[in-house]
Amino acid sequence: MERHGVKPTIISVNSLLSVYLRKHNVEAMLSKFNDLPQEGPLAPSLATYTMLLSALRRELQLKLDDLKAKPEKPTDVIDKDNEFVYRRRVALKKEHVHDAFSALINTWSAFADDAVHRIDSRPAETSLLGIDAHIVNIVLKACHSVYSENRALGRKGLRVAEQVYGLDQLDKTQQTPAKQKNASGSNSLVPLATRIRQNAPEPDSDAANAQKDGLGQVVDDTTVGLVLDLCMRDDQPTKAVRFWRSIETNFEPMFTPSQETVQKYQTTLSAHKHRSNQVKE
Repeated sequence: MERHGVKPTIISVNSLLSVYLRKHNVEAMLSKFNDLPQEGPLAPSLATYTMLLSALRRELQLKLDDLKAKPEKPTDVIDKDNEFVYRRRVALKKEHVHDAFSALINTWSAFADDAVHRIDSRPAETSLLGIDAHIVNIVLKACHSVYSENRALGRKGLRVAEQVYGLDQLDKTQQTPAKQKNASGSNSLVPLATRIRQNAPEPDSDAANAQKDGLGQVVDDTTVGLVLDLCMRDDQPTKAVRFWRSIETNFEPMFTPSQETVQKYQTTLSAHKHRSNQVKE
């Protein structure tokens, strides 16, 4: 592009990445992504991170499918060589799953760190990063996919949910929402989605026109359902309640849950109350 006198933009870079995405060329995507500067007009946008995470999630699913298609276990227990080969192949497949998930979660961490850096430092000629439900859902779905094989990896989705949306602080005696501890303005306690939205440019400003992506819906019904399901899979109904109340407090104007999601929450709430009563007894 530059050889023909055309100056690249992040939009043209994203167009190239979308071609790589359709061709399932993750290596080319990672190579191009790693060549991008951290600051300036060619810094990654929300669309950049979203496409890369989509590709990495697909790679993770391929590794998981390969793991599930385990080689046939030797029936002759006397044949120790075959048994060793079998165990080694399974171990390698599990390692591939771990590596694929690590690549995805590290990319998510890079996105979150990048978003905070741009808010705090306001580097020149660098648009603020937006956030939407789609990019969060990609990570949450990946965590669900890997949970059955590796609970420690899967439950990282709960940390992502807390990082993005926060968890309401419950009063231990009354089991009611406590006052927001971030009211003093401590940025470390403000959910990532809240910080990004608070710093988003005005809709009609030049900065907003430059940052056309990332101003969509921050949370949707899929997001909430994924987090509630993950809390129940991990036997953490109290965390589900805290998450729901944080959504009500911080994001309710942007989100109206479906009846199915409300029923799912009622189930987790019942489990939470049952556990609270057991603790009191």
